[in-house]
Order: sequence, then C-alpha cells, then structure tokens
Amino acid sequence: MDAVNFARQQGIQKLLIDTTQWTGHGSPSTLDRYHLASAFTEASGRTVKMSMVVRPELMDPEKFEVVVATNRGLSGNVFDSEKAALDWLLDPNTR
Repeated sequence: MDAVNFARQQGIQKLLIDTTQWTGHGSPSTLDRYHLASAFTEASGRTVKMSMVVRPELMDPEKFEVVVATNRGLSGNVFDSEKAALDWLLDPNTR
C-alpha cells in the first residue's frame, strides 16, 4: 500500500503494480480479495487509476476484487500480462 499512498500524495494519477515476482503465498481467498480491494481503494483515495499484473495462477477469472474496488469508487483492473495492464491503464476511454 505504500506505493499507492505515495502515488496519491504526489498527485500521480496512474499506477501500474507488477506483483509477478512476489512469492511465498498461494492464491488469495475470496475474503482476502475483498480486503485487498478495499485497502487499495482506501489507499488510492479514489484518485489513482491502478492496473495490477499478477501471475496467471493467481488470477480470479471473475475478477471479484475488481468488482469490489469498482463498487467502492476505484478505477482499477487486474491482468496476467504487463502489456494488457499498461494498455488498459493508458486507454483514455477506461475509467
């Protein structure tokens, strides 16, 4: 959350987070995804558009965490490819 807080405090409007090198944990549970989405939304102050890259095996096909974050006012999405994450982040037609 430090990077998200820093981006918000510095007025950075777009943030790509690459977690593909994070190790030592399994796929988050639905409850974990809920808490993470809520924490990212709060840290962003709803002012930072965020795109996250995760390892494919950690992706939730339904993107539950994205739904939670969007419902709380965060503009964010999750991808298993850096290119897709960056394309989405830079697309002016995405919120």
